[in-house]
Amino acid sequence: KFTQARDGMSIAIYSALMKVYAYCGMYDKACGLYDKIRADGLEPDSMMYGCLMKFSVECGRTDLSRELSERAPSLDIQNYMSLIRAAGRDKDVDRAFSVLAKLGATGVVLDVAAHNC
Repeated sequence: KFTQARDGMSIAIYSALMKVYAYCGMYDKACGLYDKIRADGLEPDSMMYGCLMKFSVECGRTDLSRELSERAPSLDIQNYMSLIRAAGRDKDVDRAFSVLAKLGATGVVLDVAAHNC
């Protein structure tokens, strides 16, 4: 697992840049960093995968959110909620229920917030 690319960019630097883009509402630019990260031979950590999933849903790149969920080492409840939102954005009710079922299979106790994402 690499933390720094040859040109001096590190996961920490990419993460900071990604957060600046997101803070400015430039979610698509934040997501665009994912390709650069991979091209530099770096691997996002779990936290970055989660942020990228959220940002990809915000900018309508729901295909990217699915790809990220498959690559992420683990998913937390927030990640699952992002995937459900992505399915909703795509008007794909079956996929939303499928994600909810996967979340339920993890053994996490679902509260009202999870059912009202």
